[in-house]
Amino acid sequence: HCIQASDAHRLDRDPKDEHALGIGDRVTEILLPEVSFEALKQVFLGNDFTRTRPYQPAQPSFDYVQAAQEAGPSIVQSFHESMARKGGHLRAILRDVVAFANTNGGRILIGVCDDRTLEGIRADKNHEEFIMNVARDRCDPPIIPQFSVIRKAEGNIYVVKVLRFQILPHAVKTRDGPVYY
Repeated sequence: HCIQASDAHRLDRDPKDEHALGIGDRVTEILLPEVSFEALKQVFLGNDFTRTRPYQPAQPSFDYVQAAQEAGPSIVQSFHESMARKGGHLRAILRDVVAFANTNGGRILIGVCDDRTLEGIRADKNHEEFIMNVARDRCDPPIIPQFSVIRKAEGNIYVVKVLRFQILPHAVKTRDGPVYY
């Protein structure tokens, strides 16, 4: 059983050569019936080579928000810093909901700024209900988007997925009457 090959004479990995490993850079996984030195000794003295293998790290999970940031805004994706009523944020989100419903559908990421930096939004279970109610009540015919939350260190990112709608056009109700998009 070879646990650490001849590369162990280096203290650190050579950054110029990916094959020049240092101490601890070549990890071996060992399947043990119990965690003890006696079980480890039995594996090393035995001939069952199926109980050892080179360490295979788990694949990093896909970061949907990072991928969206790299892709940037498009005909099927938009970013909004906030969903606040003040400053026109909510109206801008509604415009995108209607535009996506009238075209090919799309995703709205709330909590991501236009410059693609993460702002995040504090956790509030009423946010989903609020967006759903506004899209249903202020759009004619009503639009029912799908809603999900991605938790990041910077705060929550709300993803509003809008499916393509078959009846055109959509309108947002305002005090002055409907505005069609």
